[in-house]
Amino acid sequence: MQTHELQFQGEGFLTRHAEFPDFDSNEFRLDVQADFDLVRGLDLGLRNRYERNSNPPLSKEDAVHLFREEQASVLPRYRFAERWQALLKAGYLERHFEAADEERDDFSTYTYGGGLGYRVLPKTTLLAQGDYNRIDHFTSTYDNTLWRATLGAVWETTEKLEAQVHSGFEQKNYESNHFDDHGDWMLAGNLRYRPTDFDEITLRVARDIIETQFSARENVDSGLYYVSTSAELGYSHQITAKFKAQVSGRYAFYDFSGDRSDHIAAGRGGLEYSPRDWLALSVAAGYAQDDSSQDPYDYADRSVLAAVKLTYPASGVSAWLADW
Repeated sequence: MQTHELQFQGEGFLTRHAEFPDFDSNEFRLDVQADFDLVRGLDLGLRNRYERNSNPPLSKEDAVHLFREEQASVLPRYRFAERWQALLKAGYLERHFEAADEERDDFSTYTYGGGLGYRVLPKTTLLAQGDYNRIDHFTSTYDNTLWRATLGAVWETTEKLEAQVHSGFEQKNYESNHFDDHGDWMLAGNLRYRPTDFDEITLRVARDIIETQFSARENVDSGLYYVSTSAELGYSHQITAKFKAQVSGRYAFYDFSGDRSDHIAAGRGGLEYSPRDWLALSVAAGYAQDDSSQDPYDYADRSVLAAVKLTYPASGVSAWLADW
């Protein structure tokens, strides 16, 4: 029997900072996700997101960098020979900064990829994946391509434990001969463990090449990009049917292509209230500290956040292996 699923989700965030009010922001995110069971073995996923978000500050003298971003992707998947599945991906992302003097930071990304999965156990699938990304900047001097090749695995061993990890190599190549290309190993993984019906533990690890903003490239300390290595641990406890307590901690190391490296530690704790299955209201307090090898980039900050999330239908769409 063919099944199709559709979900809409909207989130709004209000963030206020104690030490640096110039970082204050009002942000939102709108998501539409659809999964279609077309014919035997063939599925199609569609994803679309529109959001107002911001980049983290570059230094204690910096202000918030707000942007609007739209992204869409098409995710076909074909399952065959009982254990195999072939994955394809085509995606588009466009980011536009709101401040007139940050227009030069605007860029578009076109992504094309594919992969092959093999189910070695009833709840364990091995994956080989690759993708090609073309990044076109408002300032064409910085146009570049990024490609990745990874191996990974997805586990859904029990209702209490889910995990996936992908690791491999990525290469960034600039069209201009004035800049050096860079290759590095990458990592993306997450784990979710539910020891009881009321508790949940999450772990996320990542390593990736991230481009710095145009304004930072003019400073020799930052350079064109940085390699980000991070880990985040979270815990939530369902106090009652409608109230949930949440805490999380994050550590990140940024190794810039310039003469700079940053150690970032952050933590957050809060409470979520869900009066309906489709509605969640939350408040949280956070602390972040950047310990940089260059003194001008050191800062520590306290913040508070209020958020609202609407989800319909509340059950949501299934998580595909193709969402990579």
